[in-house]
Amino acid sequence: MKKLLLLFSIFISFNSYGEWLFLGEDSGNKFYYEVDTIKISNGYIYYWDLVNFSEPFDGIYMSGIRYRQGDCGVMRNKTLSANLFTKLMGRGESESIPYDNSDWEYYLPNTTGYENFTMLCLLAEIENQ
Repeated sequence: MKKLLLLFSIFISFNSYGEWLFLGEDSGNKFYYEVDTIKISNGYIYYWDLVNFSEPFDGIYMSGIRYRQGDCGVMRNKTLSANLFTKLMGRGESESIPYDNSDWEYYLPNTTGYENFTMLCLLAEIENQ
């Protein structure tokens, strides 16, 4: 019940853009997660995230969307596929970024990434009950 109350209060405090839920900002970059696609399989969570860059990445791209695999037990994830876009919110022309066996990324406590990933793990747990 406490997790449900926490989740409800979080949904009220963040803006939603269609299917994308705004979860935070770091160094001017804004991060979103597609809540409806968070799934658990074989002990991992799988989800899509989106970042709107504060400055054009590589001088061209204003946003990027990644499909990620996460391990909530040890607070790590890795990118399985990604696309960069010339406009905000995954719009405009795109370029696919290849990822072959990307390395696990670990989150440090008290960082935006750690807090966002913790929220994703809670969402996945609630969605899959």
